[in-house]
Amino acid sequence: MIDKKQLLIYGCIVLLAFALRAYSPIPIDLIGDDATYAFRSVGYFDHMASQLQTTPYQWFESVPWWAKLSFHDHPPAAFLLFHLFFSVFGMTTTLVHTMPVLLGTLSVALCIAIGNRLGSPRMGMIAGILLAVNSLSMWISRVMYLEALLIPLLLITVYSALRARVSPSWWVITGFAFGASFATKYTALFLLPALCYLALYSMNKKKWISLGMLAFITAISPIIIYNIALYYTRGHFDYQITRLLHITTADWPRLAASTGAVSFMTILDSLQNAISLPALLLFLASVGWTLLQWIRKKNQIQGFLALIVLFFTIELIFLGNADRFLSPIMPFLCLSAGLFIHEVWNLALGKMRIAFISGFSLVVIAMFLFTINTHYFTRPWGYAGITYSSIKGENYGYEQLDQYLLSVYQERNSRDDLWETATEDKTLYIFDSNINYFPKMWYIQRRVTYQGIPFTSSLEFRRLIQENGEAYFFQQGYAHYVFIHALPGTLRVPDDIQNDIADKIAQTLGQQGIVGTEILRSDNTPAFRVYFF
Repeated sequence: MIDKKQLLIYGCIVLLAFALRAYSPIPIDLIGDDATYAFRSVGYFDHMASQLQTTPYQWFESVPWWAKLSFHDHPPAAFLLFHLFFSVFGMTTTLVHTMPVLLGTLSVALCIAIGNRLGSPRMGMIAGILLAVNSLSMWISRVMYLEALLIPLLLITVYSALRARVSPSWWVITGFAFGASFATKYTALFLLPALCYLALYSMNKKKWISLGMLAFITAISPIIIYNIALYYTRGHFDYQITRLLHITTADWPRLAASTGAVSFMTILDSLQNAISLPALLLFLASVGWTLLQWIRKKNQIQGFLALIVLFFTIELIFLGNADRFLSPIMPFLCLSAGLFIHEVWNLALGKMRIAFISGFSLVVIAMFLFTINTHYFTRPWGYAGITYSSIKGENYGYEQLDQYLLSVYQERNSRDDLWETATEDKTLYIFDSNINYFPKMWYIQRRVTYQGIPFTSSLEFRRLIQENGEAYFFQQGYAHYVFIHALPGTLRVPDDIQNDIADKIAQTLGQQGIVGTEILRSDNTPAFRVYFF
């Protein structure tokens, strides 16, 4: 039983985790896959607005029913959950940042609960503190990657599996939770060997394990149906499976084969950059202790943790060490460290115990300062990988641009389709075609797709004027224009595919005496200039 004092400590740890993740002095732009996930989640709409990575919405005149069971490049669970949140609370960037914070805080609470069940209240407290101040966990709790949902689902799976050792009916929840994890991202597969290991000790409960397997199949059945139908109609499976199997297809001409294999030392280097050297050394010592104790004592719990870390490492070696790929192992490293410190504390006596707890406290302080330096300062102090991590939220001015344009949208009625003649004077929004694809998806394309706000690129703007004459847009009913010029200080497309059309438009407007409003990044670097004419 957990007494009131322990519960208060747990509550303070969870509150600390929430405060660290929720407070963000630097606006975090959506500049990666998180922008496409957010965009597609709004309408549960599998469309990339690209001819290079097409989807069933472009392959079929009438989208078949099965195409809504999953997405072409990832399983559907995260998109569905985020879609429900958007449907209830609205299509806002604030919500995009809030959902991962809540999921990250939930992960800390689950880590504490698992630690308490694995070892003792002390183990839960230690694991929770380490995860709360972990820099990589902080980052994944502030960006809308699929891992934001994957991690708490994995922890629910582990917690349920541990409960199933005592109450076999929990195998049903375990199976469904693991299915939901797999339906969020296929990389959840690393947990399977550890679950099988626990199941081997529960073979006298075959009925409940069988029901758990049925629950797993039920949870992933939409993915199975989707891939069977996709193979039948298009000759290939979804993007991730096709990539893993090195299959080529005309639907994805630039599909890259899954050749991200890396060495173990490369993974360690990436972890040091992500979480700090003191944290890495603590986790390595903890995993080494866990493996040694499992081999020597055949302890089931230590074997369970060891298998999770082992198979996650194997998965990383084959898939690569991308930032977000590293994040799911953090709770399990924290649990391993919690078990290690708990057991050594019980073995140590007198001054050795004081020295040990002092060393642990210094590691926690070092992790905390590393995290604060990484995520709370525009220009962190020191060197990447030593005093701060290069894995952090970035600001290129897109959040500031979005807030500025919100006030513009509120003042103007801009809901007519771009290519239909408007009955009144309307405003056309022109964006610089050099704006990077990913932020464009969220900050611009979502306004076009879901709100009907008429945007066109500078490249398309020039082409239509050249083909139809300078009066073309006026004839369409547009008498007011807002032009968004992306400056070198923001994230743009690669240099080799940039064009100077937007620069020339800005130059022409300047010659006419039209002065744009400057949008600054968090470090006061000019990112955009917005013109009205």
